[in-house]
Amino acid sequence: MSRSACLRSAALVLLVLAALAACTKKPANIFEAVEHDDHGYVVDWLEAGGNPNTLSPRNESLLYIATGPHGGNKVLAELLKACADPNLGAYGYTPLMNAASWVNLPGVELLLAHGADPHQRNAEGETAVELVGLSGGREQHVIARLKKATTQGAPHPSTRRACQGRPLRSGQAASGGR
Repeated sequence: MSRSACLRSAALVLLVLAALAACTKKPANIFEAVEHDDHGYVVDWLEAGGNPNTLSPRNESLLYIATGPHGGNKVLAELLKACADPNLGAYGYTPLMNAASWVNLPGVELLLAHGADPHQRNAEGETAVELVGLSGGREQHVIARLKKATTQGAPHPSTRRACQGRPLRSGQAASGGR
């Protein structure tokens, strides 16, 4: 291989490494961490005293962000374990409604297991089951699970027992900084 070919190869490797480094950029705050499913950041933030019910500058709960298109169920589980309110959402929608609209069955299951109310309605009078998105047939599993939860009545108080009487951590300011 000629010297110029080696230099081009080395330059290409450096460009690839620079691109990879840009992809692993740390989130600026808890909202970015939740949106990008950065489990480690969220765990560290909660352990440092972050309040799992912190609202974003757009008044979105962390659970609402976690149930969106980029969030993730590992982060969702951590927030619920830290006693995040499963019914605190944004724009009149609960995290359960958001998870249902994105056809996120594991997210729906997690929220229901932690006391999310499938009977809650948005401003248009819709419940989570009426907001399930279309996803090539996968939506039928979400609809069935929500219908089952709806016929079971209100969430049993014991589903939130671990959080009852447990004060929420004082947390960070609304900016969600670290």
